[in-house]
Amino acid sequence: MIVLYSRKESTFTSNGIAVLHECQSCIVEEKLNGSYELNLTYPLSKRKAKLIEPFQVIKAAGQLFRIYHVEKDSRGHLLQVNARHVFYDLSYAFIEELVMEDVTGQGAVNAIMAEYDGSQPFNVTSTMTDTHSQYVRERSVADALFLVINRWRGELYRDNFNINLKEATPNDQGVTIRYGKNIAGIKERIQTDKVLTAIYPVGANRLTLPEKVLTNAQWDSAQYPDFKMVKKVGFQEAEDETTLRDQAYAYLQEHASLGVHYDVDLVQLDEAKAYQGFGQLLQVNVGDTVTVTHDLLGIDFKIKVIKVARDLLNGINTKVELGEPLYTLDRYMEEFRSSVDESIEKVDSSIGGIQHQLDDLHISYTIVKNLTVTADQIQVTYEVEKGSTHQFSANYDFTTDGSGKITSIQLDEVFSELLLKEVSVLDVGSTSFDITYVDGTSAVYNYTTDGSGRISSIERVEGGA
Repeated sequence: MIVLYSRKESTFTSNGIAVLHECQSCIVEEKLNGSYELNLTYPLSKRKAKLIEPFQVIKAAGQLFRIYHVEKDSRGHLLQVNARHVFYDLSYAFIEELVMEDVTGQGAVNAIMAEYDGSQPFNVTSTMTDTHSQYVRERSVADALFLVINRWRGELYRDNFNINLKEATPNDQGVTIRYGKNIAGIKERIQTDKVLTAIYPVGANRLTLPEKVLTNAQWDSAQYPDFKMVKKVGFQEAEDETTLRDQAYAYLQEHASLGVHYDVDLVQLDEAKAYQGFGQLLQVNVGDTVTVTHDLLGIDFKIKVIKVARDLLNGINTKVELGEPLYTLDRYMEEFRSSVDESIEKVDSSIGGIQHQLDDLHISYTIVKNLTVTADQIQVTYEVEKGSTHQFSANYDFTTDGSGKITSIQLDEVFSELLLKEVSVLDVGSTSFDITYVDGTSAVYNYTTDGSGRISSIERVEGGA
C-alpha cells in the first residue's frame, strides 16, 4: 500500500491524506552508502493527483519518503513525483564545527546527533568499533554521517528514523549467479586500477618498516604481470611497526583482486529470455553478498549488492548493481594523500629546506592528521608538535577535468586560527601571511604559488607589520 501523508505528520500509522492505489509506476532506488529515492507516476486525471504536493511524505514498502519534486506531464497526462528517504531530513540540520578525536563509530554518531535539535525521532546507532578522528565544519548532519561512513569504511542502513552505521559484513544470502558470455541486459566492467602486488607503507612521523616493501602473498598468481606493482601508502594512525605492518597487510589484502562491477537489467533479461542463473537477483537487498561463478575468468568471487531498483507495484527488483560499496569520493582519496605528500616534498626541495623557515614561525613539526574530501573541497586538519600537540585546519578548492581527475588545488581559507602558544592570530591574504603573536609582536611573510596554486616559496618581510 502506498500512502500519502501531510508534511507535518509525525506518527504515520493512519491512512493519511490518501491511499495512492492508482499509481502507474512506483520505483524505489537505493544505493549502499548513497542515494535512496522513490520515483512515482500518478494519472493527472485522478482526483487524488491534486493532493500530491512538495514536502509531503509517501509511505511505500514500509519506508517514508519526503517529496522534493512534482512535475505535471500534460502530454503523458501523468504527475511525476520524486521523493527522498526521510533520512535526508537530516540534510537540513546544520553543524557549524565539530571535532571528534579517537572515537568509535558510536562515539562519532553520539557527538553528531548531540548537534541535532531532536525535532524528529531519529535513532542513530553504530556497531563500528574501530577508533578514528573526524573533523566536521559547516556541514549538515546527513553529510557528517556520510563522512563517518567514509572514515570508518562502514555501511549505512536506513529504516525510517532508525539509522545504523555498521561494520562492513558479508551478509551472504547464499545467492550464486553464473556469468559466462555476453548477455543482453548485463554490463560487466573489470578494472585493475586498485590492484597492487606490493606497497611501501609509511606510518606516523614517517615511520617505515625494516623490510621497507611488503609483497602480496598472491604475487605469483597468473592474474598478475611479471613486474611488481608497487605504491607508497600512508597509514597516519600507525605509530609503531606492529600496527603499521598489520594495517599494511590488510590494505594489500583489500587490493589483491580485480575490481569487478555488474549492472544487471532484469527487465531486459526477461525480454531476452536470459533469466536462467540470474533469477535470484529479483529479491536481493542492498548490502547482500552474491557469489559470481565467472566461466571466462575461471574463478569464483563474492561481490556486494550496491544498488537496487525495486518495482513496488510488482514486488520485484528491476535493476541490480554488484560491485564495491561507495565511499565519499573514495576513488580520489588515495590520490589526494599522495599528491599532498609529493607537494610537500617538492616545496621543501624548491626553497632549500622549508622546515628552517617554519621554525621562524615558531612551528617545529607539522603532519596531516586528517584529510576529508567533499564534492568541491579538500578539508585538511594539520597537527603541529612543539612541546605539546596542537591542531589547525584549512580548506582547499579543487578543479577536475572531464574524467574527474584533479587538475588543480588552491588554498581557499584557513578556517581556524593556529592553536599554538606563540601565535595569537594568523591572517592569510592572497600573497602573504600576517601573524600576531601573543606577546603583541607581529610579522609578515610573503608567499608565491606555482601555476597549480601550490605554495612554492615563503619569505619574511623585514620590518613588516
